[in-house]
Amino acid sequence: MQALRKIVDVSGTSLTVQLPADWHLTKAEVIVLPADNEGTQSESRESWETFVKRTTGSIPDFPDRFPQGEYESRRSFDD
Repeated sequence: MQALRKIVDVSGTSLTVQLPADWHLTKAEVIVLPADNEGTQSESRESWETFVKRTTGSIPDFPDRFPQGEYESRRSFDD
């Protein structure tokens, strides 16, 4: 599968996407998402670290495992 990602400036209500010349498509799916102009990678890392620090220890310890029963002893394959 080929993918093309471009961040473009939008003016008005229409958008034109130029495809590479070697793409011979008859159908394409286009998804338009707003691009966050203000968010940087360092801010994203800081918010991730804040999330981890905030949630650390929030899951209680796992309960003890219930007894699994008695199993029969079997002969080894080497015997």
